[in-house]
Amino acid sequence: MKSRQAKILGTMTKLTRVLEYILCVFVVLGVVLSIPDLFKYILQITQSSSGASYQLFSEFLRHTLLLVAGIELIIMLITHSNQALLTLILFVIARKMLVYAEGMPDILIGSIAIGIIFMVLKFLVSDEKMLASYDKTYSAALPLEKLRIEHGISLPMEDQVHTLGGLIHQLSKDSPEPVSDNCCYRCGNYILTVVSVVEGVIKQVRIERAE
Repeated sequence: MKSRQAKILGTMTKLTRVLEYILCVFVVLGVVLSIPDLFKYILQITQSSSGASYQLFSEFLRHTLLLVAGIELIIMLITHSNQALLTLILFVIARKMLVYAEGMPDILIGSIAIGIIFMVLKFLVSDEKMLASYDKTYSAALPLEKLRIEHGISLPMEDQVHTLGGLIHQLSKDSPEPVSDNCCYRCGNYILTVVSVVEGVIKQVRIERAE
């Protein structure tokens, strides 16, 4: 029963990823098709009077920052990274400040928000303990003994396996499919989901207790 639930969870996860990739394709098409409008703005600015050029340049910035936000959205959907999410929010706030801010209160609130995001990016996102407490995701290089002592997660250990990534590699030997993003493995009372694989190297693993 539990293995069946794990298979259903793995299937739903893969389906979700496929839908996200489809959305990424549409966003990419939207960004690419919108780039020629930037050249139209440049042409209009060069041909306009000084008064009208300010409004056109504001529209140019609004359009450019929206395209940048679209690109960051693509990165976030592909990587599922907390850093990518915060970067997307950062560009959205910057766009709001540069284009829509109407007074000092708007600029002050935007500056405070950007400062908070920079602090989170610098001090929290790179902290594995913060990452673990946020979404149960751990570095694949984390020793299993440290995982047990610091996070209270006891996974079956063998003499030749010492890290979380090594455990995933050992479990994958029983599967016909190679290790890739969103692969799920059952280990004791836990479901291990591969979050990130870069050039065949496991980077991050999510650990959830099986129901």
